[in-house]
Amino acid sequence: MLLARLRGRGRRLDVVLNDEVPFPELQEDLCDLSQRIRDRFPGEAVTVDVGKRMLEVEDMCLLKRVMVEEYGLQIAEVWCYGSVISDALAKRSGLPVKVVSNPHRGGTDGPSKDHPMILKGSCRSGVTVQHKGDVVVLGDVNPGARVNATGDVIVYGVLRGTVHAGSRGDDTASVFALSIQRGGLRIGSFADLAISHERVRSEGPEIAYVREGAIVVEPYTPVLHWDSPE
Repeated sequence: MLLARLRGRGRRLDVVLNDEVPFPELQEDLCDLSQRIRDRFPGEAVTVDVGKRMLEVEDMCLLKRVMVEEYGLQIAEVWCYGSVISDALAKRSGLPVKVVSNPHRGGTDGPSKDHPMILKGSCRSGVTVQHKGDVVVLGDVNPGARVNATGDVIVYGVLRGTVHAGSRGDDTASVFALSIQRGGLRIGSFADLAISHERVRSEGPEIAYVREGAIVVEPYTPVLHWDSPE
């Protein structure tokens, strides 16, 4: 059983840690995985998903020492469940603590994004789609159509309309389409409102993401979307 594995999401890399074993026991697998990432994906930032474990400060220091100091990786974010935060605060304070989505309205512990929105069919001119989360379009996005998503946008067709992924400032979002042709493309705080027609187009699916302060469009690389084997 792997204690640390690699998962790809678009151009993003996740390091997923087994949350059923003590954190120090992850160190050997974490070192092996960190070396693989450094060798195969130099310069790529990673997100670390610690699952439902309750991390101590010492655990975070170990994570930083191995991944950042020893292997020179960039950690974009560390993900954990909201219940982990509430459990840690409750343990230290002796008071019942609950994490809510909006302290003025109450709410329940859970993800900050809604479930993905799946649109069956093409988005025609005049249609505007807005969603808090990822959007999947099972068709084309035609000129004059707009798709705004706080997460990723996946188009199983031709993208000719206007798309804004990461619309609440998430510059790590990405846009996937079978073909990205023209129209307005925005990712997070970056805009490429006139994608160059002179760029070399791929004969297959394409992906757009932010790199070095600009939106780039390149052929989709499936290997980045596979989980590492168990």
